Amino acid sequence: MSPNRGPAWPEAKSILAEKLMDVVLSPKLFNAWITPLGIFRAGETGVEIVSPNEFFHRYITGHYRSAIEEALKEGASREGMPSLQVGFTYHITPAIPLIPKDIMNDEFSIRPFSHSSVQGPGRGLLPGEVLAGHYMSLNRSFTFPNFVVGNPNRLAHTSARAFSEDPDTGTGILFLLSENGLGKSHLSQALAQHVLERTPARRVLYVTAEHFTNLMTMSIIRKAMDEFKRRFREQCDILLVEDVTFLSGKEQIQNELRMTLDSLLDRGKKIVLTSTQSPKQIPGLDKSLRSRMNSSLIAPIGPPDFDTRLKILDRKASSEGLHLDRKVLEHVADRVTTDVRLLEAAVASLKATVMASGRAADISLADECVSSLPSSSDPSGVDLDEIKSFVSRAFNVDASDMSGKSRLKRHSDARKMGIYLSRRLTSKTLVEIGKFYGRRHSSALYTCNKMDDEYRKDAKTTRQVDFYIGELTRPR
Repeated sequence: MSPNRGPAWPEAKSILAEKLMDVVLSPKLFNAWITPLGIFRAGETGVEIVSPNEFFHRYITGHYRSAIEEALKEGASREGMPSLQVGFTYHITPAIPLIPKDIMNDEFSIRPFSHSSVQGPGRGLLPGEVLAGHYMSLNRSFTFPNFVVGNPNRLAHTSARAFSEDPDTGTGILFLLSENGLGKSHLSQALAQHVLERTPARRVLYVTAEHFTNLMTMSIIRKAMDEFKRRFREQCDILLVEDVTFLSGKEQIQNELRMTLDSLLDRGKKIVLTSTQSPKQIPGLDKSLRSRMNSSLIAPIGPPDFDTRLKILDRKASSEGLHLDRKVLEHVADRVTTDVRLLEAAVASLKATVMASGRAADISLADECVSSLPSSSDPSGVDLDEIKSFVSRAFNVDASDMSGKSRLKRHSDARKMGIYLSRRLTSKTLVEIGKFYGRRHSSALYTCNKMDDEYRKDAKTTRQVDFYIGELTRPR
């Protein structure tokens, strides 16, 4: 749509104010959440709502998407536009482009998304925009110094640092494995940025598996596969591919990636892959490609433990200029247990609410902000009953004895493991977990701290806990 056509954002905001203020949002909260939004015209019949950051994007789409779409469409209708497509995206930190425009000839090159300061692969792009041509980039904030290291991510962090320093690691492939929101992308991009800082001439190529697929598809259509192969196999020193689970069942794409990996490894180049599933768990994966992945250095990242969550919250609060009392930090760390992004989102929500309402950042406000997050459910998909049932079978005890008063060692050990796994795999508070096992909050906290220490120092406990988590979260 041209700048002179389409719904004006100020008018849409007025319509939104009529719909939301005094009914859903107070004027202060309206100014905090709606006023910072912008609008970007991206086509003849489409617009995108641009949030100032990813947290705003997730919150707005989770709470006010329908209201915003209705307001924009009402404004468009008033201007004689009966049909309007509405997308949502967000600004990101200024990024480092990794595929210069002159790498590929004009015939092959696909223009990136025209609004260069906006990025959100797979989110917010309107139909007709060519996602495959979007030049991948690195987020400047994803560096090693900005990564909070704790016991659950220490191996992955050490491995990524080692890969970035070029020692002989025994394999040319690093496989970062974790659920979403635990730092895979941060570490892979930190690795790339560290390499570029040390040796700017190194040719680093960063793509998602979806982008790799789309670029290959466009290359086939444009009869430019020779250029595609040359770019990925010959003009690349380090290849980073995010979310390889996307390749499930895509035989032709898998075959091309396998040959690309072989070519790079034969030339002594490095490869970093990230995934939410281990190579053996990815369905529909070619045996040869699975074999390449299995031979990589597999570095898992677990949910952050309590101490790591505190560090993440404290660092985020400091970067936001927000002072949070230790008890507030501990309370949020107790409530949000499985996702680094949600931890950071909780701090951002606290800051926004404090600024908008003038309230103190106390435990009560922290509770409200955590409860209003776009998603605070348990991403592991495991509940307290399932954990207790699993542990009772593993320890060969009755589930009732885990919540009873028995002090027999086998009952006590099973109870400790159940409490610890419940905190690692669910978003329940220690009060709720303690009550579920017939214990006080202080007893549950002591158990978790003691288990954290054993997990960190005792290899047998580490293996046992990791095995149980793997079994509980394994796709069924």
